[in-house]
Amino acid sequence: MFSLPEEHLPFALALLNFLIFFFLFITVARIFQRLSKTRRLMEKIRYEDSFIPESSVRESNPPEKKGRTRFKIMNVLGNFGSHFISSDSEEYSGLRLRFLRAGLHHVNMPSIFYASKLISAICLPIAFLALNLVHPIILNVRSLAIVMVILAVAAYYLPVLLLSIRRTRRKRKLIRGLPDALDLLVVSVEAGLGLDAAINIVRTEMAGYNKPISEEFKYLNLEIRMGQPRQLALRHLAMRADIEEMTILVTTLIQTEKFGTSIARALRVCSDGARTKYQQAAEEAAAKMPVKLVFPLIACIFPALFVITLGPAIIKIIKVLIPLLRQNVGQGL
Repeated sequence: MFSLPEEHLPFALALLNFLIFFFLFITVARIFQRLSKTRRLMEKIRYEDSFIPESSVRESNPPEKKGRTRFKIMNVLGNFGSHFISSDSEEYSGLRLRFLRAGLHHVNMPSIFYASKLISAICLPIAFLALNLVHPIILNVRSLAIVMVILAVAAYYLPVLLLSIRRTRRKRKLIRGLPDALDLLVVSVEAGLGLDAAINIVRTEMAGYNKPISEEFKYLNLEIRMGQPRQLALRHLAMRADIEEMTILVTTLIQTEKFGTSIARALRVCSDGARTKYQQAAEEAAAKMPVKLVFPLIACIFPALFVITLGPAIIKIIKVLIPLLRQNVGQGL
C-alpha cells in the first residue's frame, strides 16, 4: 500500500486540514447565501403585497450602521491599494471593466482588489503560523515554510478566482433574465411608452426577479438622464453585460434609431431570438446530461450494485471452494 514518509506526514495532515476547513467554509457560505436570497424574496413578496411605493420605503429607512461601516472599510482599502496601482494605467482600466462586468461599480474597486490580495497573502500565512504555535501541527521548519508559501500564493490568487466566479454567475443570470426583460420592454413600448420610460419600467419590475438585469437597465437609465447620447449609453450597456444577446439588442436599437424603423417590431425580433437561443442552450445542456452521468454511475453506483448483486454469490463460492482446496492440498501432501 501507499505510505508517506514520517517527515512528510505533518505536511499532509496540515494540507488535509486546510482543505477540510476550506470546503466547510464554502459550504457554510453557500448556505448563508441561499438564506439571504430567500429572505430578499420574502421581502419582495411582502413589499408587493403592501402596495407601498419603493421611494417611500427607502426614505423611511435610513442607512444602517453596517452600510456606513462597509463604506469606511472600502475607503481605507482603496487608499491602501492606490499605492500599488495607478488610476491612469491600462491595467487599472482593464480591472475596472472586469469589475463592471462582475456587477461591482465602486470607483476604487481595482485599488481595493489589490489591497485585498496583499492583505490576504500576508494574513493567512501569519494566521496559520499562529495556529501552529498554539497547536503544533508541523514541527519541521522546512515543511512549515513550504506550507506558508503555498498559503500565501493561494491567498494572493483567491480574489481573482472569486471575481471570475462572480462574473460567470452574473453572466448566467443576465442570459437567463434577458428574454423576460425584452418581453416586458416590448409590452411597454407597444402600450405607447417611449423607450426611456420602458427601460425604467423594466428596471423597476425586474428588481425582485433578476437583480443583474435590473442593475444594467438602471445604469443605462442613469446615463441617459445625465445627458449622454443614447447610442453611447447603449454601447456602455453592451460592454458591461458582455453577452451576445445584449450586443445584438444594442446594435438593433442603434440601427432602429438611426433609420427610424419601428422599435416595437425590432424589440420583438430580439426577444424571440434571445428566448430561442436560451431554449436551445437548455436543450443542449439536457442532451449532455446522460454523458455526464456516466462517470458518477461508473465511480459510485456500479461498484455498490456489483457488491449487492455479486457479493452473496462470491461468498458462497468461497465457502465451497476453500474446503475443496484444503482437501486437495491435504491429499497432495
